[in-house]
Amino acid sequence: MIEKAAIILTNKLSRNNIIENEARDIYIYGFNLTISTIMNSVLILSLAFLYRRPLDAMIYILCTHPLRTNGGGWHAQTHWLCITLGAISFTIVSWACFWIWASIPWFVLFAVQIISLGIIWIRVPVEHPNNPLEDDAKRVMRLKCIVYGGVIMATSMVLIVMGQQHASVLITLSATSAVGTFLIPIERSTR
Repeated sequence: MIEKAAIILTNKLSRNNIIENEARDIYIYGFNLTISTIMNSVLILSLAFLYRRPLDAMIYILCTHPLRTNGGGWHAQTHWLCITLGAISFTIVSWACFWIWASIPWFVLFAVQIISLGIIWIRVPVEHPNNPLEDDAKRVMRLKCIVYGGVIMATSMVLIVMGQQHASVLITLSATSAVGTFLIPIERSTR
């Protein structure tokens, strides 16, 4: 369905002479990612309203999306699996935060953030064998992830100082869920 919608959109742009035929594959790929990202976000937001935790969804998306976009890491083989795993990950993070936020000491959050920054420092960007990156792109992606990881850590610690333990735990768990994908081995696809 996602692939079909991407092709339909690309064909419409091509028929109206908005894009050149040589760029069709790039547009199809871009529309695939855009549609998948929108569907993933809509599903997460829908779950958040179902759970009565819309703030959880916004924090989750703000913490995971930039890290995953710039850091690379493991990717599902289909858009539907990606969307499903994103919804499951959000659900786990949201409910775990709901149950444990009051019992986590600040130094544990700090330690988890330091470990996450270390993983980012060592592993990012995690390049997919089927999509190698240029050295300049690697440097930019790495720098973005390090800066973003630092901003997440600083935000989490400031929230602790301000007495916002729940938000701090949510930020830490969300970022950690994204950083965990940097540790999963990636194999070359045979498709």
